Amino acid sequence: MKIIGKRVLLKTEKEYMKGPDKKVMVDENGREMYDFKREALVMQSNMEGVKKGDVVYFNPYGAVKIDSQETKKVLVLVVDAREVCAIV
Repeated sequence: MKIIGKRVLLKTEKEYMKGPDKKVMVDENGREMYDFKREALVMQSNMEGVKKGDVVYFNPYGAVKIDSQETKKVLVLVVDAREVCAIV
């Protein structure tokens, strides 16, 4: 996969939502509910000053989820360069 434009390919961890009984919550369709961390590892970058292997904080709104790369624990997102807030 190759990203186009001023974007960054990020890999972040899923955080499953748990109810009061400490079990993972499930939506009405039977899918496990999760959010994801706002800290992510850069897998690929077309942004000046950000390179592969950097850890960044990003604004998740407008991120595009790459379904083919998703696993039980990991989420892969394409984010516009302007949504990257900080390099750790």
